[in-house]
Amino acid sequence: MLRRLPLALLVVSACSAAAPLLDPPSLSLPPESAAPAGAAEPAVAAPVVSAPLASLPPTAPEPTVIEAPKAAVRVLIERPYSALGHARLATEMMTLGRDEELFQWALGGSSAPEHPSNRLGYHPATRVVLDVQLLSRAPKGSTARLLRLTRSHGYWPMRACFENAQRLAPKPERSARVRLTLSANGRVLGARSLGPAPEREYARCVLERVRALDFTPGFTRKLDIEVTVKQWPGHAPVPPRAPDGSPAPRVTSEDLAALEGLTPALTACYEKGLAGDAQLWGRVALKLELGSEGAVKRATLVETAFPNAEVSECARQTVLGARFTSAGLAELTVAVRFGQPPAPPAGTPPAPSPPLEAPPAPSPPAPIPPAPVH
Repeated sequence: MLRRLPLALLVVSACSAAAPLLDPPSLSLPPESAAPAGAAEPAVAAPVVSAPLASLPPTAPEPTVIEAPKAAVRVLIERPYSALGHARLATEMMTLGRDEELFQWALGGSSAPEHPSNRLGYHPATRVVLDVQLLSRAPKGSTARLLRLTRSHGYWPMRACFENAQRLAPKPERSARVRLTLSANGRVLGARSLGPAPEREYARCVLERVRALDFTPGFTRKLDIEVTVKQWPGHAPVPPRAPDGSPAPRVTSEDLAALEGLTPALTACYEKGLAGDAQLWGRVALKLELGSEGAVKRATLVETAFPNAEVSECARQTVLGARFTSAGLAELTVAVRFGQPPAPPAGTPPAPSPPLEAPPAPSPPAPIPPAPVH
């Protein structure tokens, strides 16, 4: 009696296209599940077909396995944005989420042991530590619950205060203390700042955000607590923010097509870097100054510190060849993403959002050296 043999088919398809222009980074990173532009689509296995036993040959040849082509180098050009920085989005949480992404991309990654991302304690974004001290008698377990609520509700608001202040005057550390009086149902009855407050706007921001914290459904009795905020800059610079009301650069479809046409040259820049460092990825942002006829006369590295200086310079020289047709356009920022962040190891739980606590910084991180001016 003939044995039933499996018949397997392997269908491999690939597509090739120029990398599209991305809108400015928004709340989340580009979906990992989506195939990047210019990359080969994943192999799709056809369903196994079962044939009648009488139709099967006495022996079946081994199925031919076709190796899928290697994925194309991922290079994505962002849509140009203001030379003053990134626009505020519809909500503060959306804006902070976009900035969190920019923090991750600012320094990129490399296999070099000395790269910041490979050092113990690497933390690209702002560090925030919130603590609570109970100043009155309270039910058992109140301190732990107060701490949990303060950290879960206060992390992002405190980051906003720090980063707004950091854009105006960078400092290695900021701190504040606020005393709160809570009603039995958790409503804030009163709030006042404690200690010296040399930075009026920062202290006011922290006071307003702490006063707005949610402690419901309360603790069955009136409580007095002290909230302490300590913050340090991360390893990556705070993304620049365009002032509210700043106009976005108006570029034509021809301008966008011209930028997209730079993809092959930018890909060649990145491939040279990958030849010496297979783990290289990151973002290069360039502030462009345009001449009267729209030609790029100056390109300066801003915001980011790409791990490979040769790739950065190659990208800068490439963008210098661009020309814009939009009338009255004097300057703008163009950014290019090379590669992508490594996926977390399988089984890694997702980070809480918002995090309950940011890792502390016993000592402030070394400042990022300014980008060279060309």
